[in-house]
Amino acid sequence: MDAVGDASSWSLWGTPNCGKGEPPQTGHVGHGVSGARFRNVRVGVMS
Repeated sequence: MDAVGDASSWSLWGTPNCGKGEPPQTGHVGHGVSGARFRNVRVGVMS
């Protein structure tokens, strides 16, 4: 990781509800985070 955003790049991510319960109940499920930049990262590649 070579860069992290500041407060101006903060955003709330997640799903709008958890969809659990009987009868159905809703509650926001998510977290706030600033963006980050990663370089030279291999994802899902076996060497």
